[in-house]
Amino acid sequence: LDRFAAVAAHDLTDPLRTISGFAELLERADLGDAEHEYARHIRESGQRLMRMLQGLLAYARAGRRGVDAESVDLGRAVGEALADLTGPIRERHAEVTVVLEPGATVLAGAADVRIVVQNLVSNAVKFSDAAAPRVRIEAQPGDAGTWRVTVEDNGPGIAPADEERVFGAFERGAVTDASGYGLGLAICRRLIERHGGEIGLDPAPGE
Repeated sequence: LDRFAAVAAHDLTDPLRTISGFAELLERADLGDAEHEYARHIRESGQRLMRMLQGLLAYARAGRRGVDAESVDLGRAVGEALADLTGPIRERHAEVTVVLEPGATVLAGAADVRIVVQNLVSNAVKFSDAAAPRVRIEAQPGDAGTWRVTVEDNGPGIAPADEERVFGAFERGAVTDASGYGLGLAICRRLIERHGGEIGLDPAPGE
């Protein structure tokens, strides 16, 4: 799967860009309404496939070893992730609370930490309560110099039976999102475990 993901993402990206580009040109051309609609479908399908290929490539890269570890400030990583998610957070009018002790750092790849935080917070924003979405990001000292980072939301929760399954590639919980491909949590697990960490969830349906 890793080899397929890397090859597919690399070899199919340029053709998909070409397809989407020509579809955009057709949308601006002097055509009938039906033809413009067809062109829009082509462009949107190409964009969805591009996002899927990017997810596959990220999943394949997350499985690689030998990434240099450094001291990563969790506050900075969370700040960067929230900046990248400004659009979705505003769109949902989500209330995001961050509780981090000064000096909270982990030994890992800086890009890996940011990707993990961004994926987890993105999920939390997306699947939190529809009327009043709330997300809380917290880091507490653990044993032997470790940190326990939690991302909580007030959405419908995950059933205990799905506690392990949702971390598999292409797997989703009962609450699905049409724009996703079930790779976010799988990528998080790979990135965390390659730095010696652990990831899990508290399956609390209705919370």
